[in-house]
Amino acid sequence: MGAGGRGAGQLAPSVPSGAGMGLPAAVRERVAAVHRGSALPERLRLYDGWAARYEQHYDAVTVVGALGEGQVPSTVLPELLRVTKPGGFLCLTTRSNPSNLRYKAELEAALGQLEQSRAWQKLLAQEVEYWERATTEEESTQGTGYISGVVYIYQKCPVPHLEEG
Repeated sequence: MGAGGRGAGQLAPSVPSGAGMGLPAAVRERVAAVHRGSALPERLRLYDGWAARYEQHYDAVTVVGALGEGQVPSTVLPELLRVTKPGGFLCLTTRSNPSNLRYKAELEAALGQLEQSRAWQKLLAQEVEYWERATTEEESTQGTGYISGVVYIYQKCPVPHLEEG
């Protein structure tokens, strides 16, 4: 049972089911599995109740150090766009170390799809050779002792004005 006597997968009584934009079921299930017995799964459900207030709210959104294998999934991108104002900026980063290459490819495919759909425009994709210190030699970029990474900067496309007529 979770905090307050609720089991994983149940909403807190004060949060109506389906309120707000909602976290994907797979995210909720993963959090519930990892954090059984803690209040975290229920606290994340509260996001449903207030998330809708932040539609096109921020001039800039940054996600630095979290887009990687086993961390924030690339499926977060539409939510980042949702909370960014039209014309606003998004700064995202990911690592280029061997254990993150599959995630990086998935992320870049998702970034490209959003660009093709004209949701945003890529302003920069900058490789950074010495991103952070490697913790193992296998993760090191060409034996440098460092992991390389990428900084992406996008601008959310303005909402097209509908012509009256």
